[in-house]
Amino acid sequence: MAHKFYVAEFIPTKYKMRDPNDVLVKFGITKNMDVLERFNPYYDKRYNDFIIKVKFSKAVSNMKIAEDMERHWLEERFPNPGPNKVWIENYLQCDKNNEYDDTGITEIRLLKRYQLGQILTELYNSLTTKDKELKLEARKQYV
Repeated sequence: MAHKFYVAEFIPTKYKMRDPNDVLVKFGITKNMDVLERFNPYYDKRYNDFIIKVKFSKAVSNMKIAEDMERHWLEERFPNPGPNKVWIENYLQCDKNNEYDDTGITEIRLLKRYQLGQILTELYNSLTTKDKELKLEARKQYV
């Protein structure tokens, strides 16, 4: 079964960002080929508190590859503890400090917009020609 590594930006609608240059980013994996299915409000209405934008995704042949990609970003590039790991409830100053428990969005990294741009450039540059062709084919489904 294929899996996907993804990078998604979470834009809060219920709470405000502290700095307009900040971005809340999730590096993750899913078995859904449509990453947004992973955050379907049907399964958890708290996903409605965010506009979720998938910034990058890559299908891989097995779970280990996806886990290695996720681990690279969560443990090597933006480790916990570290300045980029934030509890989303603390950053957003939520009413309850456990508001998003069990949603799968607590492994959030706080980045500046320019950092996200650099990451996306790096990720897109790492794609093979075949990866890029597959992305173009997949994109045609949404036109």
